[in-house]
Amino acid sequence: MDSNTDTKTTIKEICINPADFVKDNLVWEDAATSSFKVGELPVDNTTSEAFYLDEHGEKCAFFFTGPTQPVFGVSLSYPLGTPETDQTPDKVKGLQICYPMTSLKTMKAPTPEEAAYRKMIVEIWESAYAHGAAQVTSNPAVPGISVNSFMAAAAQKKRENAIKVPFDYRNDKKDKTKKDFTKPEQMYVKLYTKGQGLKIRCETKFYGPGDTRLNGMSLVDEQGALTPVFKLEGMYFGSHGPRAPQGASVRIRLNEANWVPGSIGGAKVSTQRFTAPNAAVAEKPKPPSNSPPPTNTGFAPADVGGVAAIAAIAKGAAKPSAQKGAAKPSAPKPAAPKVGSKPTAPATGAGKPAASKPKPKPKPVAKPPPPPVEPEAEAGEAGEEQAAE
Repeated sequence: MDSNTDTKTTIKEICINPADFVKDNLVWEDAATSSFKVGELPVDNTTSEAFYLDEHGEKCAFFFTGPTQPVFGVSLSYPLGTPETDQTPDKVKGLQICYPMTSLKTMKAPTPEEAAYRKMIVEIWESAYAHGAAQVTSNPAVPGISVNSFMAAAAQKKRENAIKVPFDYRNDKKDKTKKDFTKPEQMYVKLYTKGQGLKIRCETKFYGPGDTRLNGMSLVDEQGALTPVFKLEGMYFGSHGPRAPQGASVRIRLNEANWVPGSIGGAKVSTQRFTAPNAAVAEKPKPPSNSPPPTNTGFAPADVGGVAAIAAIAKGAAKPSAQKGAAKPSAPKPAAPKVGSKPTAPATGAGKPAASKPKPKPKPVAKPPPPPVEPEAEAGEAGEEQAAE
């Protein structure tokens, strides 16, 4: 258990190992509504903040660790209900990550760390339900849709219909109305971001091998092992979609994470290097004279925002544009006549030179076919996200 003080807000911060979590130390503030504008449209947002009491009984911002798990990288999220055909870069609302509760191998026998983590998430959800049930009967700030949701859930004795359980099995690929119980339960956790659309930037901190800081945009759809630190921000009260009965949800964000790249499944590549450093002098390969100019096919570097990254994700590598003003090959000049030589008579009569035949145009050099695209790894229903507040 680690703690420190946030100098900006004077709120202490505490990071809890799930095995050390004490449910009674989790406290909730009364729900409050804030208003802001999206364009010209006013929007109300009703939330309850969550805190964790330290050994002195002082309220602290609540962070907690999670076991290292294989993930399919960061994914883009869109406003709730956006059709797949409209999920374009300019409509990106945020970033999220699909975090499994266990690995595929430990589904039936979770590790002690996985079991402790799941137990803590369940207890956070139970505490949030108890707080929400009290708020809907006493706090006028709670919206009517949340009040109705808790009332109906109480009558049906289904707490999960009042507040979303933070994890669930993914939907079956063939029948979306059923769950796929052959894969681990998973959480869709949002990242900290700034801006939207082409101006989105990732604020969640990632650290790669060598403790190198990574831009979360560079991890979109990249497979690897994630060692996360989450933050419990509180609860959200409001609608979770036209078909969702829930009127509240727990707000968890990915604050930071260690990241080790590597494919999931198949042959496992060791993260340890056994060869000595390659001491050969690096030389840049010279492209063939008939090859097109190189294009940027990767994601934005660590210090670049989301514009290039999202464009690369949505459109792939940019096609090389035709070079304007390129010099055309000039026709070869006839050789000068030798001194003293007689001029050659024209081939046809009337003293007119013979019409020269048009020279055949040079055949265009065939471009090499593009490399085969490897099939994408199963991305854990990337289109499904935890309902946005």
